[in-house]
Amino acid sequence: LGPAIKSAQELLATGKPVEAVQILEDAGVATTTQADALLLLGQAQLKATELLMANGELKGLEINDGFLGAAWTLEKAAQIVGSPAETFEHWSEALLNGGDNSNAVRAIEEGLAIHPKDPRLLLQGGRIYISEATRLGNLGKEEKRNRSWGKAEAVFKLAMIVDKKSTLACIRLGELMRLKFAATQSNADKKAARDAWGTAIKRNLEEVDLSAMV
Repeated sequence: LGPAIKSAQELLATGKPVEAVQILEDAGVATTTQADALLLLGQAQLKATELLMANGELKGLEINDGFLGAAWTLEKAAQIVGSPAETFEHWSEALLNGGDNSNAVRAIEEGLAIHPKDPRLLLQGGRIYISEATRLGNLGKEEKRNRSWGKAEAVFKLAMIVDKKSTLACIRLGELMRLKFAATQSNADKKAARDAWGTAIKRNLEEVDLSAMV
């Protein structure tokens, strides 16, 4: 599989995910038990679906099928012992893009159970929980929405602790608390948003959009 993996990596790096998928599938990667090879195939499928959708070559349910096909590959990779955090990040993203929020939550929680302090996975967890909260809010399930918001808040706060130099987790927490404030009009949520952005400013002012602050 080595030559196929190397070629696929080069194709992905040059923005050719469709060709990367073809090379990996021709090499039989879909039936392998190598986590890194399956991760690469899943990434290529995810990128290929995004590209074909942007070009108008996939429409409607074809888009969902593309993302869920990538998710299926990435789930296989995730079930292999030693699979990196990146696998769970992309698996949850593919499910989210395919419209399967509940399984996206499952994927991110499986990943965080194995990699509880991976900064990128924590940020992805916040993204997944916020999306799930929005879905639940649209269904009028406010209590469950609030629980998902709480989970997002927790992972963003942990990400801030894990990486004390990064501003991104601070910014994401600020955005979340601003979102909560819009629904609750709670002064505590407003203060929490300002505190999060304040921490981001202390870490790196240049990375903070001051116009977005509450």
